[in-house]
Amino acid sequence: MRDLFTSASLLVVVRVLGIGIQAPMVIWLARTLPITEMGVFSVAYAYLGLVRYLGPLGLDQIALRRIAQDLPDGGRPVPDSVHKVSTHTLVLVTGLNAIVALLAFGILALWAPEGMAAGDYLSISLAMPAFALIGLLAGQTRGLGYNLLAQVPDAIGVHLVFAALLAAFALTSGVSLTTVLLCLCVAAWIVLFLQVLLRMQIGFRLHTLPGLDDMVGLVREGISVFQATLFSGLSDRAPIFLSSAILGPAATAVMEIAMRFGNVATITTGSVAATLAPRFARYSYDENWSALRQTLRFGVAMATVPAVFYLGLVVFGASWAIDVFLPTEYASAYLPMLCIASGIVINALFGLAINVLIMAGKGATVMYFSLGRLLAVVVGGIVMGQAFGEVGLSVAIVLGIIVRDGCGIVWVRRIWRVV
Repeated sequence: MRDLFTSASLLVVVRVLGIGIQAPMVIWLARTLPITEMGVFSVAYAYLGLVRYLGPLGLDQIALRRIAQDLPDGGRPVPDSVHKVSTHTLVLVTGLNAIVALLAFGILALWAPEGMAAGDYLSISLAMPAFALIGLLAGQTRGLGYNLLAQVPDAIGVHLVFAALLAAFALTSGVSLTTVLLCLCVAAWIVLFLQVLLRMQIGFRLHTLPGLDDMVGLVREGISVFQATLFSGLSDRAPIFLSSAILGPAATAVMEIAMRFGNVATITTGSVAATLAPRFARYSYDENWSALRQTLRFGVAMATVPAVFYLGLVVFGASWAIDVFLPTEYASAYLPMLCIASGIVINALFGLAINVLIMAGKGATVMYFSLGRLLAVVVGGIVMGQAFGEVGLSVAIVLGIIVRDGCGIVWVRRIWRVV
């Protein structure tokens, strides 16, 4: 397990560096933009984050699983099947997301949300294919065994370039909602270009272009993972959308701060999941349940300890930090942040079971659990959000985590007796 611990620890370091870039940037934006514009930015950022997860159409997970299963020990030579799945998923995701981006631009042009200018929805539409391809290439790279390299563009690259572009505007013409969204779009394309160069250095050979049968087969295989990802991604971002619809842009800005800093401990949970995913795929494919059980238990321990530690930091330090670093309008972010950090502890304890199921080809099962989570977040968010504001929305987030991750660990125990 030493190699897994080292790999996961390096991923945590990468994500911590990413948070170290994001946190000052978000605080600076909250202090610079009017709170209503910050609320609009939060919705746009949540939407593009959704594209990052949904844009690959589940094919990032399919590519990861197939590559991890087909790649020989040592990673060389790379079999033809790896080049085939890499090329086919790349072509399919690029084409479909270009079409979706055009449709999104048309929809936003006709029904742009209040407070959003033409340049804003143009930037959002142009950024969509870039975020989708970043997600796909990360999955391919992880499947090849380069977990750290897969994480850097996503966790650090986008935020670092975004921050640099924002700084350039701040020092010259000034920052507005339009320039912020433009910087985010340009940052995504720059990072995608660098990620393509990285993928070519690792080893990428174009295979024959996918035929109709290839595309239909990939879509069929990816649809269950996509549906699970759809429900999970919507659950992650539904509180922002609900807040915008129910409570308005000012409360949405508060929820952005609460979610952004309440979710910090996911850097460990996500890093552990990213590190162990190829092992989950290989062990489930080989039906090596003993190794799978040991790996899962190891991952739960690695994820839970930091999550509990961070919850303690939130309990005793978050209120002070909000008072010191943010305008007074954000003072109400403390309790929602506390609820969300508590939910992340639950996710650290049980959430890796979801990754086991996906890597074992049980995406359809995960889809139902993720649907349950989405319903819990949406229904609970509407009811409790109207009654208790941001705190009610954060409680709905925790309820959704309990539904999905609780079902996942029960299913794993029952079917494979892994834990």
